[in-house]
Amino acid sequence: MTVHDWEDMRQRLALPREDPARPHVGWHWYVDGREREEVDLNIAAERARTGQGFVWCGLKDPDDVTMATFQQLFGLHELAAEDAVEGHTRSKLEVFDDALFMVISTVDYVAHASVDDTSEIVSTGQVMAYVGPWFVLTARRGGRPFMNAIRRDLEAQPTLLAEGPWRVLYRILDHVVDDFTETVTEIEQDVELVEESVFAPGVRPDVDGVYHLKRELIEFKRCLTPLAAPLQRLAQADPRLPNVPELHTAYGYYVVLGVMALSIIALAVFFRRRGWL
Repeated sequence: MTVHDWEDMRQRLALPREDPARPHVGWHWYVDGREREEVDLNIAAERARTGQGFVWCGLKDPDDVTMATFQQLFGLHELAAEDAVEGHTRSKLEVFDDALFMVISTVDYVAHASVDDTSEIVSTGQVMAYVGPWFVLTARRGGRPFMNAIRRDLEAQPTLLAEGPWRVLYRILDHVVDDFTETVTEIEQDVELVEESVFAPGVRPDVDGVYHLKRELIEFKRCLTPLAAPLQRLAQADPRLPNVPELHTAYGYYVVLGVMALSIIALAVFFRRRGWL
């Protein structure tokens, strides 16, 4: 990274939080669950580092220069920074000193008029979350934009937001699992439509549509299944993990794991009853 690149990025970070000319980089500084006014991310980060709240940065498809800057700012491990640029197809959880790095696979149901070999049924993406005691950095690659909605929802609940970066991670995971559950419901309807078309009297079965739906289901499974292991690790209170607030509640991440397990079981039972498995 050249000096010119670094200075250019420093100027970028000193710009207002919401800059229409640079929509892929945004940040906010929160103290006691409420946003504080500060036009320079470097100053906000320094104050958060000394115990004044935390900063929340959001990136979309970051490039090498952008990630190099945030790696320097937050002290991110270089391997974790590379994943945000290159993408990572499987969910995972890693711990570097007092920071946590999590790759979260996302899935969205794509509305379509019919199920055929050209229909896109599920769209997948990833959210990379870097969580430390005084910061959270999210980088999204692909998938539907939802981070702004999560931020607005948390800003409306300052008591929750005051819990810090871990509350942000929990809300992201909660949103992703809800999307998985909704996608299962929509896919069930697609399966019923395909069955009706296959077994309708006097109609030639659309075999291509059946195999296409099966391929989309495989993609959905590949996106969903690997997320269970990182969530299980969070639920087991790994001593190497920082103090995650939800682990001290009566339900915490077990609720998330339960919803995922029910989604997988529901799909398996549904397809087995119809002879698809």
